[in-house]
Amino acid sequence: MKRLFPFVPIVAFLAACGGEPTAQLEGAPSFNQQGPTEISAAKTSEGQLLKTFPWTIEKTAETEILQLFEGDAGATRFTVTLTRGDSVNLSSVTSEVCVDNSGDSPTEGLAIADQVQFHTGDENWQDLEGSSATIEPDEQIPAGGNQCYSYGIPVEPQANGVYRNVAQVTITNFAGSEGSPAGVDATAGFTLPDTLTGEANRSVNVEDSGGEAWLFEESGSQTYEAVFQCNDDDGDNDNVGKIVETGQTAEARVTVECFALDVSKTAETEFTRTFEWSAEKTSPTASLTMPRGLQWDVDYTVSLDTAGYTDGDVSVSGVITVANPAPMAAQVLGVADVASPDLTLTVDCQIEFPFTIDAGGSLECAYAGELPDVEERANTATATLQNFAYDADGAATESGTTDFSGSETIAFGDPTAEQDACASVTDDWYGELGTACMTGELPAEFSYTSTLGGYDACGLFEETNTASFETSDNGTAGSASWTVEVNVPCGPDCTLSQGYWKNHSEFGPAPYDTTWAVMPDGASTPFFDTGATWLYFFREPPKGGNSYIKLARQYMAAWLNGMRGANLAEVADDIQQAMDWLDQYDGDPDVFDLDDKDLKHDFNQLQERLDAFNNGMVGPPKCEESEEDPDDPDLSVRMSF
Repeated sequence: MKRLFPFVPIVAFLAACGGEPTAQLEGAPSFNQQGPTEISAAKTSEGQLLKTFPWTIEKTAETEILQLFEGDAGATRFTVTLTRGDSVNLSSVTSEVCVDNSGDSPTEGLAIADQVQFHTGDENWQDLEGSSATIEPDEQIPAGGNQCYSYGIPVEPQANGVYRNVAQVTITNFAGSEGSPAGVDATAGFTLPDTLTGEANRSVNVEDSGGEAWLFEESGSQTYEAVFQCNDDDGDNDNVGKIVETGQTAEARVTVECFALDVSKTAETEFTRTFEWSAEKTSPTASLTMPRGLQWDVDYTVSLDTAGYTDGDVSVSGVITVANPAPMAAQVLGVADVASPDLTLTVDCQIEFPFTIDAGGSLECAYAGELPDVEERANTATATLQNFAYDADGAATESGTTDFSGSETIAFGDPTAEQDACASVTDDWYGELGTACMTGELPAEFSYTSTLGGYDACGLFEETNTASFETSDNGTAGSASWTVEVNVPCGPDCTLSQGYWKNHSEFGPAPYDTTWAVMPDGASTPFFDTGATWLYFFREPPKGGNSYIKLARQYMAAWLNGMRGANLAEVADDIQQAMDWLDQYDGDPDVFDLDDKDLKHDFNQLQERLDAFNNGMVGPPKCEESEEDPDDPDLSVRMSF
């Protein structure tokens, strides 16, 4: 419970004579917000004149800084001193406010603000400066519950004064005012006596955070010894003595500085390795469907990597450094070195243990050993420190030991001797690809592109090419191949207009031409990155002679003609150029508006050449009339391009 009083000692004196200054709900649960509620409050007040003894408290630490190694312990003495002053007579009022929660939900944000008021012969009450208290209970009042709160407030007597104090009891879930403090008032009058009503704080109790407690009946001091451990008490340790009756505190700080030995090491390896190599050839293309006469670029990647090796004469050696960064000397009992899982290595420090490392000094030791293989493993050096327990006078007693370790990874990235550390690779189509070595990034990848296609006949073709490697020292060879299955559609070597293809998709209106099935999503296949489909561009009128749409139509028709069986050799370069431009300009803010006159001219010339192909004027002849759509609504438009 928070108790905010402008004059804390007076409140404590009143508590000593009149009971607890505040009340809490013992064992009451904490509540979450559940809804509005209703409260009522009543209060009583009684004026007092107390003979009060003021106290002061001081606390000191004999040693404020303890410098220790991890595992050490150190002690210091604390002294608590209390001084009692001459008594004074002080007026005050003790009040009790009882709060009833008559609603269905626990209170929220409960607070009591009490103000002493007075008047001197007239009816105008005024606040008495310095005489107020605020109570913020730690626990809320449950639905249907009640609780009383007792506290005291100092009062400066006023000539001919008439007194009362008004308690404002508020909650933040008061019905009708949820979210803001609201509640009820409780008022009680009181008089200030002219004669003493009691005595406060002639003697006081002191509780100490170090676990000590004393009764002071007069001025005096108490001394006790406290022990601090490294690392449990590392840092600032505040020891606080508190006068129970007044709440006054005094603090002494002991700073514990914990130090550790710094163990570091190097690890140098030696071994001989003979490498074996393997090759893998991959391509994102395993099968390909392409029209007659058209070529297609296929990407290949050849990966070279080690496939195994033989290692021998494996060893590790290095230097262990034990540094003492502390401002005091360290007594070391020994240094050991182990490679995982449990391989003991030989350590030579060229000194006798125990050995004292001066403040800021260090000790260097050499180590070495044979290893069974070149597996990566941890290599740990350990220095054993003698620990001490120091009493408050600084006398030391041996108290166990602490190990300090430092590790280094034993890794074998660079053999001291090697065979077949490199391999060169060639491809039967591309030629020499390059060389891979163990000193480079592995697996080493070599990528290149080969062109397939230009077939005069239809059918199924298998295109296999092979990459071969040879090692640098022993000439060991190996190879890897990749086969692409190429399907060249068979069909009539003739062409159909773009109007035919527009009307013969799965959306009609003419009978479905199954050539559309070669497209991933038929006529709904996205057209590059325009956000529109192939069918959209077939059906969208090229308003204003839109060059992008006109080229898109002729390109799509030529592609579908090739997939139907027409030989595209005569327009293979034009189709590739159309594909590049349509892809390049599909991200234009408006793909239907090519402002560049030269570019628009180039678009138009390219679409005219493809239009000539699709109408049998270039390359294969046009298909028989029975295969054309006799009611091609775009014929006149096409002829006007």
